[in-house]
Amino acid sequence: MKEFTQEDLKDCPPWVQSGAVDQEGDAWGYECTTKDLLYFNRGHHAMIHVKHPPYHIGSGYDAEWWEESAINRE
Repeated sequence: MKEFTQEDLKDCPPWVQSGAVDQEGDAWGYECTTKDLLYFNRGHHAMIHVKHPPYHIGSGYDAEWWEESAINRE
């Protein structure tokens, strides 16, 4: 399984400010920073007040610690 890193955010659209892995091991890019991501019990990350839906980065990521996987784009 892959580890989610800054390298995974490199080719995302410019509006992506952060990314995270969900409970199934899919990585997503988000329009907000990590401080604005909310977690809920279905295994995904959610955002408030955004214009773009989550951007699917890829699959096959390590989901063991998905709740702590969120990183801001540098």
